[in-house]
This record gives sequence, C-alpha cells and structure tokens, in this order.
Amino acid sequence: MTTQFIIPLVICCLAVWVSLGDPLGTPEELPRLLSGVIGIVCGVWFFVVAPWVLQLSLMVMLLISSNFFLGDGFKVR
Repeated sequence: MTTQFIIPLVICCLAVWVSLGDPLGTPEELPRLLSGVIGIVCGVWFFVVAPWVLQLSLMVMLLISSNFFLGDGFKVR
C-alpha cells in the first residue's frame, strides 16, 4: 500500500527537478515539457491513491500556506 503513493510522489519530485533545471547541465525544451506533464500526471496520481488522512492534511497545509503567502491582497470585503 505504501509504494502505491510513494512511487508517484518520487516521480513527481524528480519531474519537478528536471523541469526547473538540472544544475549539472541544461536540458533541451522537449525534456522540460515532458517532465512538466509527467509531474502533473504523477501529482494527480499521488493525490488519488494517497490515504484520506494525507489528502486532508495536504489540503489544510495548502489553505494555510496560500493564506500566508497571498496575505491581505485577496481577501473578500
């Protein structure tokens, strides 16, 4: 069960690393584009197969961090 959501998480992290740039070299445009697509697909796959407790904690972290980073600029009056 654990490998069902650890494998897509690792693949997603590696795809983000390749997409943002490899410090050892400069990849061409096609690998960056493919790694971005692979990262999104594996991120969705990770979120679908993760246990509900992990999904809930990720959503709470996302809401807290978005409120922290966006600040008062996007509040509804």
